[in-house]
Amino acid sequence: MPAVRLAAATCLAALLLAAGWSASSAHARSPATDSSGQTPALASAPDALPQAIRTIEGISEYRLDNGLTVLLGPDDARPTMTINLVYRVGSRHEGEGEAGMAHLLEHMLFKGTAKTPDPKGEFTRRGMSWNGTTSWDRTNYFAQFTANEADRDFMLDWLADTMTGIRIDAAMLDGERPVVKNEMQANDNRPQRALNQQLMASAYDFHPYGRAIIGTESDLDHVQPERLQAFYQRYYRPDNAVLIITGRFDPAATLQSARRAFGPIARPASPLREPYTLDPVQQGEREIVLRRSGGLPQLSIAYHIGPGSTREQTALSVLAMMLTRDPDGPLYQALVRAGLATRVWGYAMATFDPGLLQFGAALDDANHRDAVWREMQRILETGLPVSEEGLKRSQQDYANYRRQLTESAEAMGRALTEAVAMGDWRLLFARFDWIAALTVDEVRAAGQRWLLRDNRTVAWYLPTDQPQRAPAPARVDVAALLDAHPFSAGEAFEPDFALTPESIMTRTVTGALPVGLRYAVLPRRTRGDRVNIALWLQWGDLQSLGPRWRDADMLGRMMQSGTRNLSFQALEDRQRELDLNLAISASETGAQVQLDVRKDRLDAALALLADALRTPVFPDDLYAERKRSRIASIEASRDQPETFVTDALRRAARAWPSDDPRHYRPADELIADLRRHERAQLDAFWQDFAGATHAQLGAVGDVDPAWLRERLQHHFGDWASDKPFTRITRPWHPLPTRRAVIRIPDKANAVFSQTRTFAMHEDNPDYIALALAVRALGGDSGSRLARRLREQDGLTYSTYAMLQADRVEPNAAVAIRAIHAPENLARVETAVREEVARALADGFTAAEIDSVRHAWLQRRSQALGVEVNVAGQLASGLYWGDTLQRWLDIDERIRTATPEAVNAAFRKYVNLDDAFTVAAGSFPAGAVE
Repeated sequence: MPAVRLAAATCLAALLLAAGWSASSAHARSPATDSSGQTPALASAPDALPQAIRTIEGISEYRLDNGLTVLLGPDDARPTMTINLVYRVGSRHEGEGEAGMAHLLEHMLFKGTAKTPDPKGEFTRRGMSWNGTTSWDRTNYFAQFTANEADRDFMLDWLADTMTGIRIDAAMLDGERPVVKNEMQANDNRPQRALNQQLMASAYDFHPYGRAIIGTESDLDHVQPERLQAFYQRYYRPDNAVLIITGRFDPAATLQSARRAFGPIARPASPLREPYTLDPVQQGEREIVLRRSGGLPQLSIAYHIGPGSTREQTALSVLAMMLTRDPDGPLYQALVRAGLATRVWGYAMATFDPGLLQFGAALDDANHRDAVWREMQRILETGLPVSEEGLKRSQQDYANYRRQLTESAEAMGRALTEAVAMGDWRLLFARFDWIAALTVDEVRAAGQRWLLRDNRTVAWYLPTDQPQRAPAPARVDVAALLDAHPFSAGEAFEPDFALTPESIMTRTVTGALPVGLRYAVLPRRTRGDRVNIALWLQWGDLQSLGPRWRDADMLGRMMQSGTRNLSFQALEDRQRELDLNLAISASETGAQVQLDVRKDRLDAALALLADALRTPVFPDDLYAERKRSRIASIEASRDQPETFVTDALRRAARAWPSDDPRHYRPADELIADLRRHERAQLDAFWQDFAGATHAQLGAVGDVDPAWLRERLQHHFGDWASDKPFTRITRPWHPLPTRRAVIRIPDKANAVFSQTRTFAMHEDNPDYIALALAVRALGGDSGSRLARRLREQDGLTYSTYAMLQADRVEPNAAVAIRAIHAPENLARVETAVREEVARALADGFTAAEIDSVRHAWLQRRSQALGVEVNVAGQLASGLYWGDTLQRWLDIDERIRTATPEAVNAAFRKYVNLDDAFTVAAGSFPAGAVE
């Protein structure tokens, strides 16, 4: 989908963050002191409302007397509210010996204050989705929750309290060091992350961007509480923060609440300390080589560029998209289409200081390395073959993404975070405007200024008598740049009714086509006048699929590759033109479609969907390319600890014969099948099995059900499947009771897993009670396993327990999994066993059960407030033959489950002596006994 590709590849440093950011969910200043060590007096709460500054595209800016900036983006379309506090401090602000301090401080903020000693427990009890993240230029803390004044005021009070109320002591810091170290090791397991960090370190001589955001083990081991406290007091202050509030709320009341919480905090007398180091102009190619076990060959290239706040950097972001996009990007065509690489990528860092323009390629054969580099050098440094058509596609992608932001308060808040990090929240909208006004000549000229040999960091170095210098790095006066910019205003929206089980059941219209397709339509006004559709197609049974199930191996990868009427590129362009989000996934047993389009383009979108489903083509070149890519992805992940653990579990649980669709294929078998697979098998399988005879469609939007029925009949009324359909079930059989330890080389992290299966389905009287118990044991950061293994023992960054159960087949499992350092296997296993034994002996308390009960109900309510989820729920109801009454019944079962029933279910079904235990990692001698 173009919009997804845009968000993942170029939108405000999404790929940038994926390459180097750090996110945390753990994480401590009593009355704050300024940098001189003096405790400032608290300012008296002002009586006046915060100063109104400006409103741009629905976002209003206010300023408190103490310097805190407040951004309000009200949106009543969904039932949630998001509060996000952004501090302009990240790894760029760290000095000598302080590497990783911004990220470590993010962890400490969640350790609690005198006023709120257990913030994570409070978040869990309130059903909030929360986290904190750290990047080069900023740190942020946020929570999303069902909109209400009590949780709003709690979150604002907690954020204000953590601005002045954190006190870091040695015990607190020592307890968090191993957690952060475990997070470092998890990052180090991934070759691409390690390669990217080596690239950054080689490209920068002095600037902190060359250091890993998460820091170094040496600085982590030696940092003292006093120094971390001083760093906190230096940067956690109201005039260095932006409070972003989006979603459903009353602006006036929320502004008053923010003023009440933050207004008493005084602006420190000492000025903010802003780093001033900039790297000099690079004076020649640079070389890095990273060698380690596992993974596949990759090539990464970086060129220094200007800050993210410039129009030129925006042009370079578009250039990266144009050169690497599938299928029209020149780099994509020269490398992936030609069989030299399995994928390519490119992005421009959107940072406060001068960043990097990066390109890369993943190879499945090291022998292609020289050929790949020659093609990249030709295109990047001599050709830059960009076209008017490619630019228009990129501009449309950005326009579609801009529209998506206006329809999602949460996404808008996240995007504003990155704009604040670049220097000014208005950059979010200015960059969109700059992109819309770009010309091909401007894009090409920006590339030619920076894509120079002597400005490049890549795999080798060659001296020269004719150096080429890029422009010297310089900062930008962002406020002056944006003051004269013509910003547009946003549009208000009011939904006609709230999405609840009752309103959905009352207003939904159902019916069926003669061919067999059943539909459920919920007419409702939506933001942007969008219509969301979920279409489920089923086909085949055990007998008809038989050994032919392997014929569908490449089906999921090849959907939307073109039709008899439209090439792959034309199909992509038509979706872009319609501003249509279309996703089709498929397997041997059916397909699922998600469609999101404006109401006035719905018929054209249905026509395009019918063409894609009824007359798909699977071009030979794309088939070969994507088969190579799938094999490469399997090869790249097969040496990971997670893969070994999952493989062991599936071998034991899915031991059906090879001609049975339920048969599990390990990597070697799957790769062998893929190598034998031929495109003609796809054609024959689709023609024999696909159709709308066994189909369900859910739709949400301002659409007439009678009209939609007529259009569905027109597009799909004669599309029948010749094959019978019977849902394939997986009967329960117990896993073996044994312990397997798998040793693999050169991995910083290990995985521990314990699983027990038993006969249970979702309608079993014990299901809800057991689900509550498992959530209390390991469902989130406030659970017993997380508190023991992460908070108390510091053994793991991620530990969880989960219950999986079939809808109707009595087949269920309780699984516990932990990611940890290899040398801690015995301690992790002991801690898990002790916590399970404690829960079996003592039970879960009523307070614990009430907390997970409330969180579960809140998340279910939030899920039902999103149109795309409702469309899927309508399709699911048609498939299973039920309505949202089932949803209400489950809610009631959650509300009424007693502590006695929860503890009885846990004791009935959870027994680690009868579990299948698997551990995989680079275990040292003595660690596995």
